[in-house]
Amino acid sequence: MVPIRASAQGQDILQPPARLLPTVDTRFPAEMAPGVFLVPDKRIPLVPNIGIIIGTESVLVIDCGLGIESAENVLRLARELAPGRRIILTVTHAHPEHGFGAQVFGSDARIYYNSAQRDYLQRAGQILLDGFRAGILPEGQKHLLDGIKLTPPHETYDTAETVIDLGGREVRFRT
Repeated sequence: MVPIRASAQGQDILQPPARLLPTVDTRFPAEMAPGVFLVPDKRIPLVPNIGIIIGTESVLVIDCGLGIESAENVLRLARELAPGRRIILTVTHAHPEHGFGAQVFGSDARIYYNSAQRDYLQRAGQILLDGFRAGILPEGQKHLLDGIKLTPPHETYDTAETVIDLGGREVRFRT
């Protein structure tokens, strides 16, 4: 029996072509529950799944992706899904593909982390950025880190757990 290929080029359907840039594509958000959206990673390396949770007063964005273009795409989508609402950004952890575009949110949103994550970003952020530039990103993708500024949160929490009220919807953060 001859195996059937997923495409004419013989690529595995689950593995994206290497030429794809790790840029968040926000064209097709999936509403997982009313007001809870997922922007899927499409199995592209260095692209995280992005979450957007909408309340009556605020919208929470979970991760913004790697680079300014990804973060601009995510911020634009949050505004489209929740026009006029206050925007809050958090990242799941301080790796570049999750939040090294946060500066885009700096003036239009509140950036909210736990204090341990803030401290890690302060301590290791430049090392992570330099490492991605030196070896993680292929040569043709290094431009994605151009202009990146490590962006600390506006606000942190020090407890093991905290709750944010988005207006009619509470979100629980756990360290």
